[in-house]
Amino acid sequence: MTSVPLTPTTLTATANVTTTGVNTPFTISGTLSNATSSVGIAGQSIALQSNSTGNWTTVNTTTTAPNGSYLFSQSEAVVGTYYFQTTYAGNAFYNSTTSNTVSVNVTPPVVTPTSSPAIVDSLSLFVRGSDNAIWYKTWNGATWSNATSLGGNCTSAPAATSPSSGVINVFVQGTTGTVYEKTTTNSGTTWSGWTSLGGVLAAGSSPAATSPSSGVIDVFAQGTTAAVYEKTSSDSGATWSGWTSLGGALAANSGPAATSESGQVYIAALGTGNVLWWKTTTSSWMSVGGI
Repeated sequence: MTSVPLTPTTLTATANVTTTGVNTPFTISGTLSNATSSVGIAGQSIALQSNSTGNWTTVNTTTTAPNGSYLFSQSEAVVGTYYFQTTYAGNAFYNSTTSNTVSVNVTPPVVTPTSSPAIVDSLSLFVRGSDNAIWYKTWNGATWSNATSLGGNCTSAPAATSPSSGVINVFVQGTTGTVYEKTTTNSGTTWSGWTSLGGVLAAGSSPAATSPSSGVIDVFAQGTTAAVYEKTSSDSGATWSGWTSLGGALAANSGPAATSESGQVYIAALGTGNVLWWKTTTSSWMSVGGI
């Protein structure tokens, strides 16, 4: 009996971008077709393979559409250059084939233009990325680490403070207008999940935080009434007081700043009329003037 030759096939692959950010979806697409007639082949299993370490690994599979086309959606959480190809194992009628190789360069997120960074003890830097997650880097005295995502879906710049050695607390405004907190107790080796501290912040307002003494954290935020509100923890964020109004009338799309020295807390804020105001633990709001 004479065997019937298998039909030769062609498989193409194209990435919709050549450069993208971490955790940002991109697509790999193409067509499986008859190499002689160029007619697409439907209902065939296509495997997506990735190579960033020197070895090809299958990361997803799909089935070709009636016209022979396929589409994969992919994202990568680590910065680097990734190579992709697609493969077709063939069957009793069609030859197996492998597509061309495509590359995608995954870069750190772009900082959101209206977002300011926060820094703790000159060693840890936090910023809101273009994906609205919080990203951070650490400084070892000579070089900065790679950017690491802390996740989240933030609408403000972050605030950060360190109430004791190895402990860092990061605060942001979430999409519901409340303050959210994330904590590490081992200098960033592991982090808690995001936890809501409640409250309703003014749109466009970022929180502020400071630690006037060991284990103590004071968080400040602009409420929807334009006043500054304070929330306090005396055990590094394990438990919290309720929100308390400190009065004041902040300008729209602003937020307080806070620092502390020798147990005294200082708060500065942009008031209505674009005048700078400040307040301490023991004083009322006072104008510093300026425009």
